[in-house]
This record gives sequence, C-alpha cells and structure tokens, in this order.
Amino acid sequence: MDEEQLRQLIASLCILSKEESIPLNTISVLISSAPCEKLAYHLHQRWLSEENFTKIAAHIILQQQHMHEKDFNLFSCCLAHILSDFRSRHQIRKGNKLVFRNIVRAMLDFYPVYKEIDAAVSECLIEPMFTSLEDLINDDSDEKDIKTAAELIIDHGKTLFKIKSGKCDSFIVALRKHLCEGDFKPVTRRLILQAIDFWTYRWDSEIMPFCIKQFYEPSSSIEFIKNLKQTSRMLSESGRKESVV
Repeated sequence: MDEEQLRQLIASLCILSKEESIPLNTISVLISSAPCEKLAYHLHQRWLSEENFTKIAAHIILQQQHMHEKDFNLFSCCLAHILSDFRSRHQIRKGNKLVFRNIVRAMLDFYPVYKEIDAAVSECLIEPMFTSLEDLINDDSDEKDIKTAAELIIDHGKTLFKIKSGKCDSFIVALRKHLCEGDFKPVTRRLILQAIDFWTYRWDSEIMPFCIKQFYEPSSSIEFIKNLKQTSRMLSESGRKESVV
C-alpha cells in the first residue's frame, strides 16, 4: 500500500468513528497495510492535526496489541513520537497552538491504553501528562486551550486525581480563576463548571446530585438557554410596563 492509500484508509477510519465503532477488520487491514514505523508516522501526523483522532489512534494501538500480543513495534513507535513531541512542546506551542493541544490530548488519551498494555512503561507518561496539562492552563492560555483542558479533566480527571491529587486540585483552582476572569463563550464556561463539579464529586456519578448531572445533559442545556432568554424578555417587558405607569 502506497503513502496516499494509507492516508486515505486512515481518513476513512475518522469518518467511520463518527458514525459507529471502528470494525476490527478495518483495523486489521490498516495494521497489515504498512510497517509499524510508517503506520506510526501517519497516525502521528493525523493526531497532531485533528483533535478527535487521538482516541482513535489509542484504540488502534490497543486493538493491534490484542491481535498481536508479542508485537510491541507500533506501541513503541507511537510512544517515541509522544515523548519527542513533549520534549519539543515549547517550540511547538509557539508555532502552532492547535498541534500543542493535540499533543496534550494524545498523552492523556494514550495513557489508559499504555497502562493496560504495560503498566511499567506507562509510568513514563505521567510527568509529561501533568507538565503539559499545567502548560495548557497557564496564564498565556487562550480560550481554546482552557476549553481543551476542561474537556481533558472531565474525561481523565479521575485518573489524574488518583495519581496526583494535589496537582489535580491546582488545575481546578486555575480553572476557577479563568472562569472568574476570562471572557469566554458559554460553552467554554459550561465545560469549566462541569470539570469543577466533577472534581467536587470525585467523578463519581453515584454521589453526584441528579440535578447536577441533569444540568449537563444536552437537552437540559438547550432548555436552560431558552429559559434564560424567556426570563430576560419577561423582565424587560415588566420594566417597560413599570416605566409607563
């Protein structure tokens, strides 16, 4: 399979993943289509450019390991890319913030997979994960950085808290500061608030009040915005009537 065909196959995986889970036979074709070094290179290029691809790449690595338990080539090549990106993160962030955000996503999305495959090896991702997430939330962050950080804490905060609870606490404090001081869109503020609530209840849906869980349901979000608009309109009309009287 040539380079263009390999890129097209990976692109088709992105489309399939949006519609349903990726079929194992498709992953099998991908794995057998190229040497691990070449496949890792193309996966790396894709996860750097597309924020939704990091989970897909992690899934591919896990499935490849299930199919070929003694073959760690793809596992090792992708890990090498992650650690190389981490070492170059400052230069990368200056050049392209999107790529930097995707590097952080990759670390956190890959960690559970690497831990499942080899817990000892996965430990080399711990410091890079926390350091990169801290960089993402620092004072030079823009709204997209903060939005990404909130999403990652929602998805992976429980794991982060188990590893370094104090560090996770500091991330939440930083998000609180951004929530108070940042001029963010409602969707970003909502994600920050969700990350804070998840931290408050330790990512445990059993102890989280139903009203809090319901608040973050998509249908509730739409209804909440409608209610705000209706309330604002009613108050405005009431104010006009009072002024007339």
